[in-house]
Order: sequence, then C-alpha cells, then structure tokens
Amino acid sequence: MMRQLLLTLSLALLGTVAMAQPASAFCETPAQHFDVNTPGSGILLTIANIDANTMYVEIESTEGGAVSQLLVNGGSGAQISNANTGVPGKISKFLTWPGTPPADVFMEILWGKEGFPGLWLLQPGGNTYPFNAVCDGLAPPPPIVNPTFCQTPVTHFAGDPPSEILLTVTNIDPNTIFVEIESTDGNAVNFMQLQTATPGGAISPPDFSVPGKISQTLSYASPPAEVNINLLWGKENFGGQWLLGTSPTTVSFAVNCDALAIPTMGQWGLFYLALLILILGVVGVTATKTAMQLSTTEGSRSASFSLTQFPFEKGAFFAAFKMVLLFVPLAFAFIYVVWGEIIFDDIVGMALAIPMVAYLVYLVKRS
Repeated sequence: MMRQLLLTLSLALLGTVAMAQPASAFCETPAQHFDVNTPGSGILLTIANIDANTMYVEIESTEGGAVSQLLVNGGSGAQISNANTGVPGKISKFLTWPGTPPADVFMEILWGKEGFPGLWLLQPGGNTYPFNAVCDGLAPPPPIVNPTFCQTPVTHFAGDPPSEILLTVTNIDPNTIFVEIESTDGNAVNFMQLQTATPGGAISPPDFSVPGKISQTLSYASPPAEVNINLLWGKENFGGQWLLGTSPTTVSFAVNCDALAIPTMGQWGLFYLALLILILGVVGVTATKTAMQLSTTEGSRSASFSLTQFPFEKGAFFAAFKMVLLFVPLAFAFIYVVWGEIIFDDIVGMALAIPMVAYLVYLVKRS
C-alpha cells in the first residue's frame, strides 16, 4: 500500500515537472545591438508567454535616450499588436495566434531610442524563441489601447521626418471608415494606397478632390469591432513610397474624430476676421461722424446701415494696394521665423489678405 502511494506521488510530481513552463532567456535581461557591446544600444529585453495564445516582447532603455520604437518582424503567423506604451519608459508588443501557436516563434527584434536616428537589431537574421517560456515574478504589460488618428502626425516606420503626414482615420457611418492624409510640409502628398488585413472590406479609389489631401474609405457589410490597416503614401518630390508600419495597425472601427466635425478657424481665418472687424469699425466710425455733422446742419437723419457707406476710389485704393505689396516679403519672413516653414496655404492666405489690408489702409488714410 505504501509502495503504491509513493509511486502515485512520484508520478504526480513527474507530471507537474513535465507540465511546468520553462524559464525565458529574456526576463528584463540586458541586451545590445547584434548581441555585442555597442555603446548606446543597451536595453532590458523581455520575451515571455502570457496565456495559451499570447506572448509579448518588451524593451526598456538602460543607457542614452528612452526607447522610442519597437519593431517585431516575423512572428510565425502571429497577429502582432500596435506598440504598447502604457508603462512609462517601456514599449511592448503582443503576439497572438487565433489557433494553436507554434512551439517556437521566429522573430527579428529591432528598436530605436530618442536622439538616435537609426535602429538597432538584436541578432542578424532573427532567432527563434520558445512560445511557452515565462518570466516568473514579472507582470505582463497592461492591455493595449488602440491608437486614434485625428490629423495625427505620423512618419514612415515612426522615424523618417521627411515622410511626415497628418493622418485621419474616423468612422463616418455604421459601415464605413474614412482615411485621409495631408503633408505637414511644402512637399504635397501625391499617392495613397490604403491596405487592410481584415477580410471582407471594400476600399474605394483615392479621392483627390480636396486640394493638398488624399482620402479613401473602407467599408464592410458587417463591420468588425476592429480593423487592421496599413498605408502607403508618396509626395511630389520623392520618387518612392513610405509605409506606415512593418505590420498592420489595429484601429477601432467605431472611432470617431468628433473634433474634426466642428469647423474651426486657423491663423488665416482669425486674421481675416480681425481685418473684417477693423474695416467695419472704421466704416462705422466714419459714418457716425458724417451723420452727426449732417444732423447739425440738416436736422435728424436716418442712422440705417447700407453698402453706400463703404467708400471706394479706384486711384486711392490702388495706391494703398501698392504700398501693402512692399510689406509682403516682410510678412512671409515673419511667417517663416514663427512657424519654421511657408506652405501653400500661406501663399493663398496672403493673396486673399492683401486686398483686405489695402482697403483698410485706404479707409484709414481717407478718414
């Protein structure tokens, strides 16, 4: 009896040992570029299992600037999440398999840091890592929150300044999301190709109807809760195309850029409003003075407002117009100093502002 009990306990112990998950080789483990001593590249690397279908990769800087990018290529068929920045100073990505995950997962891991223009690579050609390896005592990253793009600056692989665009991804009806791009510099966008890894979606042709912008829509008969998208774009003075990410980005289908639905005035709009108020003010004061002078000589007169109160003398107006043109180079210089660039909107805005300023100068000289 005792012998059978000992045998049963031994088998149970062996079963427990056999079922125990192995320890990962990377549990906040120091790592560097090419796995050799490369100053500035140092990170703490974690590669660990979370559950039956999910593992994660997490990095944290040990020297130099904070980590700014994490690329996980490969994945042996996994769905690779967006970058998770829920823990300050760390970046992580989840790898999830809808079905049975492989025993070993191939990955190529790259990272970047603030103040460093390139990327570091853990091992040339990548490597395989056990799916079920764990890091005892380390808590996994918090659940990822899907990013939102509402005129959000993005770049090629999150690190190529000349590629920067403003990206908008917003729901416009129960079955459709709208994707729009616009350059952030004077090099206008001229190419857009929306891609989706979520089956069943219909992508519209690019729409160039809004100057300086390109848009496409993604529609589903039965919309999913989330869609995985990627994006290619180009600019006029660039011979190739840029790509948003090495893997699709997950966005919520119902996400809505409410702020974009409310038109707001930019700097030029506010400038036009100020000019209009000044013009109305000068005209109003001049009309009031005239009415008061007439009332003393001709009795009471109507104080009603009319377009005849806006004077216009062609010769005097064009004299003011020429004077204003002399200050245009100074105005453009001011724009460049304050905002660091001159874009197409500034050229159009200046062209519309010049006659308004000229008329204001004409009114002030006339009054």
